[in-house]
Amino acid sequence: MLDCSGTGAKHVRTSTDSGKARIGARDVDRSVLVGDPDVSLPVRALVPAVRDTLGIEPQVISSAGHLVIGEQPARRASARLG
Repeated sequence: MLDCSGTGAKHVRTSTDSGKARIGARDVDRSVLVGDPDVSLPVRALVPAVRDTLGIEPQVISSAGHLVIGEQPARRASARLG
């Protein structure tokens, strides 16, 4: 697996953040891919959050961790939108 610890800290919403991120209009095609062994954003927590906020089913990639684009670029390129 690719080690990406500490590379995205400036984009992380922490527990001291003022609230939930605003989600734009749902008429935009979206796709969420999550690596099954991701310890930063575990599947058990991410899947229900994506369903509730975006109304879509995330695609779980069994052989990728946190950085799907770096670990499984072909899977990312072929991911379906929706």
